[in-house]
Amino acid sequence: MAGKGTKGRGGRKGGDAPPDWARLLERRMDPGLVCLDPAELQLYDRDAAPLPASAKWAFNPRPDAVVRPKNADQVRKVVRFAIKAGVPIVPRGAATWGFGGAVPNNGGIVFDLQGLSDIHVDRDTMTVTAGAGAIWRDVQDMAERRGYMLPAYPTSAPGSTVGGWINTGGVGVGAFRYGGIERQVRALRVVLPNGEHVRLGFDRVIPNSSGYDIKSLIIGSEGTLGIVTEATLELQPAPEEFRPLAAGFPTSKELGDFIQLLARSRITPYHVSFYDSSHLSNLERLGEDVPYKGGLVSLVFEGYSAMVGWEWEATAELVRRAGGEVAGERFANTTWDEHMFDLRVARDGPTLLMNEVFVPLSRISEVMAGMARIINSHNVLGGIVGTAASRSTASLMPYALVDRRKWSTFFAFGLVDEFAQLAMDLGGRPAGVGLWMAYQMPELHGESMGAMVAIKKALDPKDIMNPGKLVHAVSKFDIKLPAAVMNLGTKSISMVHTLLADSGRRKRDARSNGSKGASEAAEMVEEERAEDLEEERAAMEAAEAGIDTETGDDSEGTKEG
Repeated sequence: MAGKGTKGRGGRKGGDAPPDWARLLERRMDPGLVCLDPAELQLYDRDAAPLPASAKWAFNPRPDAVVRPKNADQVRKVVRFAIKAGVPIVPRGAATWGFGGAVPNNGGIVFDLQGLSDIHVDRDTMTVTAGAGAIWRDVQDMAERRGYMLPAYPTSAPGSTVGGWINTGGVGVGAFRYGGIERQVRALRVVLPNGEHVRLGFDRVIPNSSGYDIKSLIIGSEGTLGIVTEATLELQPAPEEFRPLAAGFPTSKELGDFIQLLARSRITPYHVSFYDSSHLSNLERLGEDVPYKGGLVSLVFEGYSAMVGWEWEATAELVRRAGGEVAGERFANTTWDEHMFDLRVARDGPTLLMNEVFVPLSRISEVMAGMARIINSHNVLGGIVGTAASRSTASLMPYALVDRRKWSTFFAFGLVDEFAQLAMDLGGRPAGVGLWMAYQMPELHGESMGAMVAIKKALDPKDIMNPGKLVHAVSKFDIKLPAAVMNLGTKSISMVHTLLADSGRRKRDARSNGSKGASEAAEMVEEERAEDLEEERAAMEAAEAGIDTETGDDSEGTKEG
């Protein structure tokens, strides 16, 4: 069990002294494998969206130890130690997601898997095998050097890891044509919660065999069923041509109309992304060239040049039918070149609060309008970045730019729940669960939730693999957080933030009106002064001409002397 100096199964108590089990782990493992330095551990208490300081009464996101393995055998040894000690484990890639899935809920061990980064391309099977910590951009570059391309990769490819995207069941660039990560994985190597290192799937042939598809259980499980150490992924031959197309639209409605026209056609672009007017305004404020104000769509086509040319022209015609304007080639190329940096607006925050949801493509305009209302009601800067994940589904990433150093930012976290609830109300779902959305799983899955809980218990009876995520929301005190309580809490903090936003808006309006009143008064004084000067000038001119300028009460006439 957990050693002395612990609270529950993890969590430091009494300063920065590590628990006894952590010191024992450090002594047993290879030098440099285990980190107990408090300053370094603090770097692991957040992901892309930091946990607000005021929320730490419910969760303890700081790990007691960080393990940085160089090979799968080291992962297996640490997992077996954790089983005996009863210590929770959290696998972590580059932490580019914002749902708290790679953050502990009550200390324990965090596996930093970025050391598992080997990449190998197999020409015979047209596959690439990559370690869980390999960066997607590096995998992409390796495939291209061998004459291949990745069917799909995350929009955060310059920083995100192979294992991270597999754990989250990612849908990203290339999904419109080739599907998400679940369609690319041929085999996985995973350390299970019993400490065994197993291969799931097949390296050299497609994995549609009889038997339970345990590999598919791991994809999207967010590290709650095992630790992915390596993945074998399918590749595609490199295309003859890549050709981008960008189009601007007056409003989100015309943008949505175009995407639906595209989805109902036989045209199949490699990727489709789109941006609402608020996101474009945020980019413009950062000094970027944004010629389109209402909405922007960026597409890219790949394949044989003849087919690419036909699809490009056919798509341009759909743009015009929907009321849009096809952009110039230079702008289209620039927009595509920057597609992996869509959330660069975060530097204007400095804190980025975001969610990702899947919604029916047919309701995209309605959902975007609802998200814009939510952002406006909270009186924050924000916007919407989206992709067409398939012909029936859109992936939307609404975001808000806030400052976590301000106490009121805690209440802004209610935005995340509002985005998710809007998507569910309109037939969609959140794209991730992690620490924040686990309480919504029963509503999402209904009766099948029981089967998911049973699978978790069967594979991880001690609940050491990323506990408090996906199938149950649990506080640092090992207290289950019921959906009703979490719903009430998130709605309450969201309501408080809306009230604060209204109060701030009224104060600014009052200051603005006060300034306006003072300005108008000054203008009146200037006008009266100008009138007096004009009357004096006229009187002087009349006197010089020998004219009497006396004015009666009901008359503006003059009398000649």
